[in-house]
Amino acid sequence: MTTTKAKPKHLGRDALVDVRARVKKSPELRARIDRAVARAAVAVMVKRARTAAGLTQAELAARARTTQAVIARIEGGKTFTPSLDLLDRIARALGGRVSVHFEGIRTWAA
Repeated sequence: MTTTKAKPKHLGRDALVDVRARVKKSPELRARIDRAVARAAVAVMVKRARTAAGLTQAELAARARTTQAVIARIEGGKTFTPSLDLLDRIARALGGRVSVHFEGIRTWAA
């Protein structure tokens, strides 16, 4: 007699509902997701700005006083979170500047 595993009744939308419920219950999970999203956003911004400027990773690294490996890690976006100082050097090397804001928090006077 063979037994087969029962397939889940619902996938897709129900999985998303489950993830949202878990995130709502766990502030730590929400924080981990937010950090991952921020790293990914920085990765995309750095790579797009670098390629738009026509620079290689090594050229950007030299201008920003860092190494090509660091630029590659930032553009990889998975585990490395660059400091604000490093992001400022990268932005200036690309002819721009860093802008920081908090979402969901009122930080200016009325």
